[in-house]
Amino acid sequence: NYGRSEEADVVRILATGANGIISDDAAMVNYYINKHFPKNSFTRTPTVVGHRGYANGGAIENTLESFKLAYEYGADIFELDVYSTSDNALVLYHDNKFANGTTHNYNTNYTGSKYIEQMTLAEVQQVKYTKDNSAITLFPEVLEYFKDKDIRI
Repeated sequence: NYGRSEEADVVRILATGANGIISDDAAMVNYYINKHFPKNSFTRTPTVVGHRGYANGGAIENTLESFKLAYEYGADIFELDVYSTSDNALVLYHDNKFANGTTHNYNTNYTGSKYIEQMTLAEVQQVKYTKDNSAITLFPEVLEYFKDKDIRI
């Protein structure tokens, strides 16, 4: 008897050979793994994906700060959303447009609705997150910061 169903699920999934588990509580999954499986009992090491960085850590998703947190917490790979502006700059944002009242991302100061591909870099750089007044992250900023680090993007 494993007690909580989540614990039983983790044990069952790993014991049957799954390549990984997606969870909103990696610490608890690691606890279950260490509790039920002897050290070095897996033939392959799990891969940790920083999905849009590590937004659950308090940073805004798809920002350099979010990817820094993901790296700090052990991500092996970053998944990110890249869009090209009309003048071919590469920017990171979850949606393909800025829209007033978007609920998936943190709110921005953008008051209209426009696709990123229809905007110039100068226009995108005027958009700020209302949480901390930070700018939209450019893809080259992430590449530059992590160029000498062991991470796949």
